Amino acid sequence: MIKIFKNTVKKAPFIAVVMAALCLFNGCEDFLDKNPLGRLSESVFNTKVAVDKLLIACYSPLNGYMGAGGWQSGPDNNYYSDMLSGNIHKGSTPGDQPGMLQMERYVATSDIGVLRDRWRVLYEGIERTNNVLRTLNENEVPDMTQAEKTQVIAEARFLRAHYHFEAKKVWNMVPYIDETVEDPQRRVPNDRDIWPDIENDFIFAMNTLPDVQAEPGRPTKMAAKAFVAKVYLFQQKYSQAKVLLDEIIASGKYQLMPNYFDNFNAEKNNNAESIWQNQVAVNVPGTSYNRSQRGGDLAYPNAPDQPNLSGAGFNQPTFDLVNAYQTSANGLPLIDTYFENDFKHDQGIESNQPFEPDIVTPVDPRLDWVVGRRGVPYHDWKIHPGKDWIRDQVSAGPYNQKKFVILKSQMEKYSHTNTAKFNALNFNIIRYASVLLWAAECEIELGDPDKARNYVKYDTRTGARWHLCQVRS
Repeated sequence: MIKIFKNTVKKAPFIAVVMAALCLFNGCEDFLDKNPLGRLSESVFNTKVAVDKLLIACYSPLNGYMGAGGWQSGPDNNYYSDMLSGNIHKGSTPGDQPGMLQMERYVATSDIGVLRDRWRVLYEGIERTNNVLRTLNENEVPDMTQAEKTQVIAEARFLRAHYHFEAKKVWNMVPYIDETVEDPQRRVPNDRDIWPDIENDFIFAMNTLPDVQAEPGRPTKMAAKAFVAKVYLFQQKYSQAKVLLDEIIASGKYQLMPNYFDNFNAEKNNNAESIWQNQVAVNVPGTSYNRSQRGGDLAYPNAPDQPNLSGAGFNQPTFDLVNAYQTSANGLPLIDTYFENDFKHDQGIESNQPFEPDIVTPVDPRLDWVVGRRGVPYHDWKIHPGKDWIRDQVSAGPYNQKKFVILKSQMEKYSHTNTAKFNALNFNIIRYASVLLWAAECEIELGDPDKARNYVKYDTRTGARWHLCQVRS
C-alpha cells in the first residue's frame, strides 16, 4: 500500500503537466463546463409531442402534490384564505399539524413546514413553465407552426402568472422568476413589487389564447381575462377590472348551474359555471391518490363507523361561518347582526344524548351543502351523529366540512381504492359566480349600488341571496 502511494505521488507532477497542456489546447472552461446532473437538456425537446409533454408537466403543481404533502398546498387555498379569515378552524386536534395552528393564531414563523412546502410547490411550477419557454427559445421544433408555438407560450405564461399570483398573495414581496434567470436557486432581489410582471403574463395570455380549448383544464381567453380582472381587484383598480368583467358577463359563455351543489359534484365537472378548473383523475391508467383532489384529503370527518369516509377531521367550519348563514324571514343576510345569536349547535353534547337540530330559524339553504352538522343528512352517507364524528370538539367545534365530499353512491366511479377522500372532484379555481361577485364589488366601489344589487339578486337555485363576504382567495 505504501509503495503504491509513493508511485502515485511521483506521477502527480506528470498528471499536472498533462492537465495544463489540455487546458492550453482545449480550454479549461470547456473541461469544467458540465450540464447539471438530474436535469434534462432542453435540446431533447425538439418535437411537438415532447414540447406538449413538457407543458403538461406545468399543470401538475396546481394540485399541490410535489412530494410536499398536497393537502396544505392545493388550489383550494383553505389554509391561506378560509382559515385565516375565520371561516374554518384547522380542526383535528391541537397537536396534529401544530404549524397550521400557528397560522390560525397568527403567530406563524417562517420556518414551519406548511409555508415551506407551499413555496416549494409554487416555485417548482414557475420553473417548469420557464423550462417550456427556454425550450422554445433555444431549440428548433420543426413540426410546430409559429401559431402552435405561440399558444404554448401563452399557456406557459398563464400558468407562470398564476403561480406567482399565489405566491404574491401569501408572501407579498416575492421574487419574479422568468426564463432569463439561469439559476433560480440563487437569491433574487425581492424588493420590487411584481404586480406588473403578473399582469403582463396574464395579459399576453388573454390576447393570445383561443376562445375554446380541445382539452378541459387548459386555460382559455376568458379564463385569462378573469385572472387579469382579479389581479386588478387586488390592486383596487376597479375601473379596469370592471371593463373585463363586463365583457365576460356579456359574452354569454357562462351561467349559474341550476343547483349550487352542481359545482361540488364530480359528475358535473367542467360545467357551464366553470371558467377554469384544476383537473384531477382517479381509477385511470397512470394515476393514484396523488392525482386526486388533494386539497381537502384531510378534511373528511373522523367517522369510525364509516371507514370509507373517515378522515383526519381538518377544516372544521367555525361558529362564525355557520351564524353568517342566518337570514331574515325574507332571505336577506343579517350582515350587521348575524353574530348576536348562535345558531343552535351540539357543542358539548354526546352523540348518545338527545339533540334536535334547528329546522325553524331562516337560513341560507347552502348551509347544509357546506357544513356537516348533527341531525342533518351528511349527503347520502348517513345522518350526521354529532360528536362521534368530531376528533376534538373543545378545540375546533361541532361541525365538519361537507362541500368537497363525494357522495357514497359515487364511490366506485369517482374514488381511489374505495376511499372517499381521494376522489375525482375537480376544483373550481374560477367560476362564474365569483365573476358576478367581483363585478358587484366593482360597481359598489365605483358608485352604482343598483347595478351591484342586480348582480347579487335573488338566486332561484337556493332561495337566498348572494353574500358579498366571499374571500377573494
